[in-house]
Amino acid sequence: MLRHFNLWDERGQLTHSLSRGMKQELAVARALLGRPPLVFLDEPIAGLDPIVAAVLREDVAVLGANDGVTIFLITHNLAEADKLCAVEQASDGEEALGISAVATFDAVICDLKIPGIDGWEVARRLHQIAPDLTVIVLTGLAEIEADAAAGRPGVAALLRKPCTANKIVRVIARVTGV
Repeated sequence: MLRHFNLWDERGQLTHSLSRGMKQELAVARALLGRPPLVFLDEPIAGLDPIVAAVLREDVAVLGANDGVTIFLITHNLAEADKLCAVEQASDGEEALGISAVATFDAVICDLKIPGIDGWEVARRLHQIAPDLTVIVLTGLAEIEADAAAGRPGVAALLRKPCTANKIVRVIARVTGV
């Protein structure tokens, strides 16, 4: 793994003596030890110079594509997310279903209240297309109880907004068993 991330020559160094880019690469390498089927990366490119960011981005993309690792990227930078993985946005439920007809996803996060068909219906239809797909529905409606997702076809979880990225990560890990 150290050779893959070009860290072999640094193997005897203490972590605090490494550059920020090397520390980021080391963190990704550590996350991938043992070839886990699912990896969560939290802002892996943040603060890196453009050259180091491009190298790390390419390494992560290759591991996801060639080694079959599902990578959940946690970031505020949607342009970066677009470079690293398939991220799609839809303005309504019908558009979301249209996108899902031509692309495959590891997880879908949708709002309960969206134009056209609601989040429950999106999840139900996605479940018909891809029964193993993880669909998380978000809601800001106080009257919707947390257990409202129970018995809803295709809904893995219902989360109340505002919802942190860490909460979404924990729910995805719980519902996928990783």
